[in-house]
Amino acid sequence: MNLRFVSSFIATADLGSFSKAAESLFSTQATIASRVARLEEELGVPLFFRDGSTLILTEHGHAALPLARRLLESAGEFVQAAGGTEDAEGIFRIAWTDYVSFLLQPSFLAEASARYPRLNFEFFTHSSMDVLDRLHDGRVDLGVLVGVEAKPNLISRHLFDLPLCWICKADIIAPERQNMLSALEDVPMIAYPVGTLPSQAVDAQLKRAGLRVPKTYWLDTLHAVLSATREGLGTALIPPFLVQDDIDAGKLVVLDIPVPVEALAFHAQFRRNARVDVCNALCELMSSLATQAIFNAFSPK
Repeated sequence: MNLRFVSSFIATADLGSFSKAAESLFSTQATIASRVARLEEELGVPLFFRDGSTLILTEHGHAALPLARRLLESAGEFVQAAGGTEDAEGIFRIAWTDYVSFLLQPSFLAEASARYPRLNFEFFTHSSMDVLDRLHDGRVDLGVLVGVEAKPNLISRHLFDLPLCWICKADIIAPERQNMLSALEDVPMIAYPVGTLPSQAVDAQLKRAGLRVPKTYWLDTLHAVLSATREGLGTALIPPFLVQDDIDAGKLVVLDIPVPVEALAFHAQFRRNARVDVCNALCELMSSLATQAIFNAFSPK
């Protein structure tokens, strides 16, 4: 049985059309339709009802889908065990949040390119929900995002956690108030866009304490949040390792105030398809590089 036929069947079932499946597998609509037709011919049963451009799994298709996923996963495990993933080629598309880009991109790109010399990488930086949308639409092979549960057709792997602290420029909150939650009312807040996990958690924390939400600057990139914090424009909920040099130099301080979210948990998500072995290997690499980057931030200079 040709595994390309199987992966084409899975992608079509997951995405609901030959055109979307073709995009996710770097192929053409005609090729994907032909592969599915040949698989149906080989099995001797129809896998989809075709109603114009709409594809609906038949009873045989529903029964075959979980077995097809297991077949591809087993094939991927075999390739990985045999050491053949380095032969992967084509374009591999990754979407991740700016936290991950900030933390990993230079080192990851160098390591991944060395490991997969025939694979070209394309990166997209978005919010977690946009990353998930790209995964659902088949526009990327691998997504890295904050704490979103995987859908049934996606594999999810925890990669790393980033602890959070309230941080501000050393002179904007008096030392005697740097352990008081009410001090957050005194200066503007530098926050992520409305609706994101940190933004929602901060609002909830202040409301539970009966405090007002201060003047807020909503910024949509990590670079902007860090720059505004260093300039003393307000307090921010950020991972301290990102600004450890400034903390060590006394330019920034970590406030002794409880945080509404102890850490941001980052997960990788990817489809159950023929590239599952590459996805798993890249997840291992990301996890290792993130751990090393965080460790290096706290190592003596």
